[in-house]
Amino acid sequence: MIENRNGLVVDAELFLCSGTVERDAAMAMIERVEATGQVTVGADKGYATKDFVKELRNMKATPHVASNHQWPGGERD
Repeated sequence: MIENRNGLVVDAELFLCSGTVERDAAMAMIERVEATGQVTVGADKGYATKDFVKELRNMKATPHVASNHQWPGGERD
């Protein structure tokens, strides 16, 4: 996880390889964020899945995820 303004690495996570490992690691790191208000999460189109975006919203985080229109419906299921 990188802080947006200065590009400072603020968290890292190690998982075994899988098809969802990047999103799983992102969720684990987002859960550890200690914030008093709304958190904004930016991600590239590899994170553009309906489940990831839905879970971010459930965690009270505002998702800013690039869309990928190559997948049916614009996002992966």
